[in-house]
Amino acid sequence: MDSGDKTMVAAIIRYRSDVVAFVREVIHAEPDEDQEAILRAIAEPGSRVSVKSGHGTGKTATLAWAILWFLCCHGDCKIPCTAPSSNQLFDNLWAEIGKWRARLNGWFAAGLRQLSDRLEVIGAERTRFAAARTAKKEQPEALQGFHATNLLFVVDEASGVPEEVFTVAEGSLSTPGARMVLISNPTRSDGYFYDSHHKDRARWRCFTLNAERSPRVSREETERKAAKYGRESNYYRVRVLGEFPLASDDTLIPLEWVTSAVGRDIIIPAGTMRRVAGLDVARFGDDACALAVRRGPVLTFLDEWRQTDLMATVGRVVRAYRQDHLFDLVAVDVIGMGSGVVDRLREQSIPVLGVNVAEAPAMQGRFMRLRDQLWWEAREWFQGRGCRIEPGLCAGNRVTGDNLGDQLTAELTTIRYGIESSGKVKVEGKDEMKKRGLASPNLADAVCLTFAVTGDTVADAFRPEYMAGGAMLGEIEIPADYPMSL
Repeated sequence: MDSGDKTMVAAIIRYRSDVVAFVREVIHAEPDEDQEAILRAIAEPGSRVSVKSGHGTGKTATLAWAILWFLCCHGDCKIPCTAPSSNQLFDNLWAEIGKWRARLNGWFAAGLRQLSDRLEVIGAERTRFAAARTAKKEQPEALQGFHATNLLFVVDEASGVPEEVFTVAEGSLSTPGARMVLISNPTRSDGYFYDSHHKDRARWRCFTLNAERSPRVSREETERKAAKYGRESNYYRVRVLGEFPLASDDTLIPLEWVTSAVGRDIIIPAGTMRRVAGLDVARFGDDACALAVRRGPVLTFLDEWRQTDLMATVGRVVRAYRQDHLFDLVAVDVIGMGSGVVDRLREQSIPVLGVNVAEAPAMQGRFMRLRDQLWWEAREWFQGRGCRIEPGLCAGNRVTGDNLGDQLTAELTTIRYGIESSGKVKVEGKDEMKKRGLASPNLADAVCLTFAVTGDTVADAFRPEYMAGGAMLGEIEIPADYPMSL
């Protein structure tokens, strides 16, 4: 063994017993106090670590550091990694590992190879590797069959992982010294991850990454979220405080239903399923215009803009239809400013449906207004767990800088509902929300408007009632160059 090899072996032995030194000296990262405590807990043989976290606290980075340390400093080691969806696993955790792997010192960087679903030590590919496997209820074997002298089970976004997956994984934890780490935004008040912080807490080392205390999150950011969504809201509890949501009988759409839909792996029906847009119109003032597009079970587009006149709003919608081909039909709330937008869109030959959300609903025995019915249909859409919110919706709001995906989640999950003396459902209105100090749910209202349209095919968008002049126009021909397959 030459001097270089001896130096490297000595370094590995040292770092095996000091994970924080490895992170600082090899990865060139600076963990904060909470991250240090989590890393040291993971380093203990046989440890079970469960971390609930707010947003932006560095939880995924902590996982990536732990995985790189374990693989670099242990022989005969395997690291099964899982998450509820491929987006969470590959776009988040695997991408984070790649980011930090690129910063490793030369010795360690040269010895690792990262593939699409594996991270392995070159020359020991069968005995020293990390493997990425999506956790699905239908395939609970994601964490099954792993055996090695050194095992580290990693579960990212553990709150959304099905119970069946953990049941299978428990079998492999019988290996002496096997470690397991769960880390997640605490979106569900039940399940394996929730139990690890409650009834099973004695078996786990539990940590909370609170964004209010994190040096990685600005105080201005947490204060802005508190003002916008309310300190008592479940959104603030989960995304900022890193606490589990409180059960509330009057919450229309539970937080977990929405968060679990982001990037969900679903089977999308084949064929030309129509893309329906919902447009919530505002003109100047505090409220914003919002546009959402839904294609069957998938929410594909979100946008929001403020301080613009009606014709500028019409121009945005026309461009989204003619140039960007984002939708086939747009449903517009005609109350207030929306009626003028509908008229102008019809003049522009844009397929449009005017929706008066204050009118009587189709199911008059169940709901007070059409708006209540549309929100309830959105509730059932999420409850069915067959829907998906595209992760790419999480672009920054041009004005506020907000993550639009997070903003939509907050709007959907802070609204309340009640049962009137007549037995009908009444969903909280915008004025009622403003009395609670909450912003108008413009994005959420736009999503709900997409449920006002019936029919699934692209051709349905060109029915006479959606075009200029209504049924008087007769049959409308679909433009020959219209992209029917999108």
